[in-house]
Amino acid sequence: MENSSKIADKLIYSSAGKIESIFLNSINPTNSTKEKEEFFSAQDRFDYYEPKYKYLPEVDFSEQKNQLAKALQLLESNGITEKILKNKAEQILSEIALVENRNTKKFSNSSKKSYKKPTAKNIKTANEILARPIKPTENKLTPAELKKQLEEKLSKAKMTYTIVLSNQMSAKASVHPSERKIKLNENAKFEDCAAERLFVHEVETHIYRNLNGLSQPIKSLALGFGGENLETEEGLAAFNETKASVSSEQQMRTYAGRLIAVDYALKHNFSETYDYLKTFFDNEEAYTITQRVKRGVPYGEKGAFTKDHCYLSGLIKLQEYYEKEKPILDLYIGKISIQEAKYAKKLPCIVEPTYLPRWLLK
Repeated sequence: MENSSKIADKLIYSSAGKIESIFLNSINPTNSTKEKEEFFSAQDRFDYYEPKYKYLPEVDFSEQKNQLAKALQLLESNGITEKILKNKAEQILSEIALVENRNTKKFSNSSKKSYKKPTAKNIKTANEILARPIKPTENKLTPAELKKQLEEKLSKAKMTYTIVLSNQMSAKASVHPSERKIKLNENAKFEDCAAERLFVHEVETHIYRNLNGLSQPIKSLALGFGGENLETEEGLAAFNETKASVSSEQQMRTYAGRLIAVDYALKHNFSETYDYLKTFFDNEEAYTITQRVKRGVPYGEKGAFTKDHCYLSGLIKLQEYYEKEKPILDLYIGKISIQEAKYAKKLPCIVEPTYLPRWLLK
């Protein structure tokens, strides 16, 4: 790798650390518990109430934007290395713009620029999944119980990640590689099989791709930002769940519900989106999905944080990729998208991935 590309790689990797650590924290409401209580209290009184979410103070990203601008200036040629690094830098800039636009009318368009929106084909697939009959299940596993089970699995796998409980999350679980943490939503309830599913999803997908990326000559391969990467990242996680036989119809309904919620929220406010989702889910799940897609959107406005369609959209793409006999192994070079995989494996001095999901090793 040429000296200019090495410097650009360092600048990109350095700038990404701050973004990764605060991205979702900046978009997740700080008053989510209070607003949820207010919303359901109003529902009980047959009153109309739109949650008015608050967020962490604005963050100054000027240093990171300057670093990324310098990196892009250094990447003048159009070789494989430069293409990948340019893509990573542009993805990070797109996510910075998204955070800067939260709680403004620009947010939804900024989100569509980063993550796009569901296609008509995928909306049809999501509705087909939601139309399937399902046997009701009860989520009984507490966050504390799940934490203990996951800690045992991490210990057996010799993974030095800390599991923490948080009450400021819209997701049930999330992984934070730069902090070496897995966060669980302490207000959530989980399926009895959640520990194995989350190990496959969070560890064997998100963490393993990050660790493999860190072993590469281009450290930025450990970074995953933007819609293309997220579709592959979350699609691969959902795909791994199916291959490891730890997925469930309930989880597939959740992925489908998130996709149709994004589509509906783009044209409706919070309450209208929630009412629509009650067609498919109980009140609790309908609210959770609605909050996820309405994060960052101004009070009472149409629009969506479109990230959530990527779970099902990504799974559909991964299934098509696998059916075309494309090697899943290539996607473990680092946190790369399907689009990047075709040339990332041609990079000089690329290191074969060490961390792989168990089903792929059989």
